[in-house]
Amino acid sequence: MQISNERMAHMHGVAEWMYEHAEEYGCPNKDEMYLLGLIHDIGYLYGSKEEHEQKGAELLGLDTYYGRFVQAHGLTPQEYMDCNGCFGSEIPNEMILLWTADMMVDLSGNAVGFKERLDDIGRRHGTGSKPYRICKETMLWLENRKAIDFLSQ
Repeated sequence: MQISNERMAHMHGVAEWMYEHAEEYGCPNKDEMYLLGLIHDIGYLYGSKEEHEQKGAELLGLDTYYGRFVQAHGLTPQEYMDCNGCFGSEIPNEMILLWTADMMVDLSGNAVGFKERLDDIGRRHGTGSKPYRICKETMLWLENRKAIDFLSQ
């Protein structure tokens, strides 16, 4: 199986976004964040949209640093927290950065923002689909978190 050029552009765009914003998300190792962004969709080599997170984690090693984030990036923040103990009881900054970048970058590798990205996912998968629901819930959580962080400053 092969990863599409669009998916590769998305992965590269996510990697670039993560590198550029790593420090503001409390992730000082920008190179590690770039690598995480670059490989977050590696599971498309062996799986469909529905299983690419798990396949990617298996490829990288389920208990490895990168494997855990790749496996969890298809969960909503609530699903992540409900899986307490699977990945840890708190959502690490790396996960928040990965979710944000993944939700910001389109299949051309451009940072387009949440609304445009969600509209694209809705066009490709349908607004009643699981990918759309996951993205919408994640985007809402990220927006609320950012608003709370802003108000607490």
